[in-house]
Amino acid sequence: MIEASYGLPLVAATGTTGMVGRRAKELFPELGWDPLAVDITDQAAVEAAVSATPAAVIINLAAYTDVSGARQQSGDKDGSCYRINVHGAGNIARACARAGKHFVQVSTDYVFEGDRQGPYLETDDGDARTDWYGVTKRDAEDLIKHADVGWAIVRVSFPYQRHSERKTDLVRRIAEQLRTGTITPDVSGPG
Repeated sequence: MIEASYGLPLVAATGTTGMVGRRAKELFPELGWDPLAVDITDQAAVEAAVSATPAAVIINLAAYTDVSGARQQSGDKDGSCYRINVHGAGNIARACARAGKHFVQVSTDYVFEGDRQGPYLETDDGDARTDWYGVTKRDAEDLIKHADVGWAIVRVSFPYQRHSERKTDLVRRIAEQLRTGTITPDVSGPG
């Protein structure tokens, strides 16, 4: 752990070993990340981890991000996608409220259905109805907005990384499909 001023981390975070978490730590080492290696669906464990860290800000980077797997769980509020994305985020928000810490939820543009005529704004509430991954992330946002905690929500779209050992990101998936010929680029141009 890199220590911030006075030897204390500025932020503690769940999910620091995931794609977005690893990249955030690379880009912002000065934040003195304190990784919270905790099962976010376990309220007691989350309470203990949040109260034990000296960090004033807790960032939730942990999430169920397998969009195809989420679709297979569609409507299942007992499934791992809902438990991690909604209940897990709620557990952290409640623990932050009790410990007097600020909560940052990392979310996604999947919270939007995508059928709106005009552009979505960052101040818009999510309207996801059909994509279960988006619904769970929307429900998490709604829960956090109504929690008694200081909060911020950051929505990311199509994250990718310099090195991808564990999970194929969008850029590498497209490159592989082009390499194997499973998709081909449209080089005909407009019209």
